[in-house]
Amino acid sequence: MEELLTPTPTTGPKANPPQEQVFAVQGMHCAACANAVESTLRKARGVQAANVNFSAEEVFVAFDEAQTDATRLAHEVKQAGYELINQATPQSLAQEKARAARQMGRKFWVALLFSLPVFVLSMFMPAFMGKNFLLLALTLPVVLYSGAHFYTNAWQQARRFRANMDTLVALGTGAAVLFSLISTFAPGAFGQTAVGAHVYYESAVVIITLILLGNWLEHRAKQKTNTALQSLLALQAPMARVLEEGQELQIPAASLKPGHHMVLLAGEKLAADGEIVQGEGPFNESMLTGEPLPVWRGPGQRVTGGTILTEGRVVVQATQTGQNTVLASIINRVK
Repeated sequence: MEELLTPTPTTGPKANPPQEQVFAVQGMHCAACANAVESTLRKARGVQAANVNFSAEEVFVAFDEAQTDATRLAHEVKQAGYELINQATPQSLAQEKARAARQMGRKFWVALLFSLPVFVLSMFMPAFMGKNFLLLALTLPVVLYSGAHFYTNAWQQARRFRANMDTLVALGTGAAVLFSLISTFAPGAFGQTAVGAHVYYESAVVIITLILLGNWLEHRAKQKTNTALQSLLALQAPMARVLEEGQELQIPAASLKPGHHMVLLAGEKLAADGEIVQGEGPFNESMLTGEPLPVWRGPGQRVTGGTILTEGRVVVQATQTGQNTVLASIINRVK
């Protein structure tokens, strides 16, 4: 009987693993904005996953490099009304967040300065000739300067058939201002007299001022959190000295791999987690434990990235590098 040989099925070429990258996002004001960025990226060609961290103003994206790249993703997000930042350092992002917080603070104080007299005149002062024109003059700086971004952002979202928090603010305050403008310049349209025409300028300015206060406090909270993150990031060593064929070479800490032998001299910061294979000395581990006194470490003992050798010379074999180190996990938890 002739034996039939079944051909072994062949498989096609293995697909390349997706490129994973974290981008900073600017222009998000609420959870609806975060959802819009997520949905835009998930619909983009080549994107396999997208998750927005609204508090950190970041988005994690996994995408196929053969189908798309960071430039195309940034273009897609810009079409949705937001900005995806690819090449940005933590320092530049921190400066941008600080600038945004200062700008929001200025807008709030201007709104408060003009909204207080509008509120007092509207609620506690009797009607008099020209009162509505005075209220309008005090309202314009709040609407045209402090709250202008609410209307521009709402218009951008409306053009894309979307809505967010800015849409609610723009509709509410815009309706109040529009009705008040008609009552001011054409009181007869609603059967009112010029003196007794009812206006709602105080509603518009108070709403804008209170929301700006919330936004300002939010920006300040994010800025403080970012300061804490910057302090943690400063603990990471940018470079590492490794042994390669008997020679000591300086390489970026991001290029370290498990198994690399790192040479650490007195006063230097360890670039990755590892185990001492040669030498011994005291390590300053206050960044982990808060203990100011150095702890003596020798061969076979584990040491953590970010700690500082205060005396001597040791050789450490890297065991955890990059995002797998203890310090990186602490930073991610803070985020």
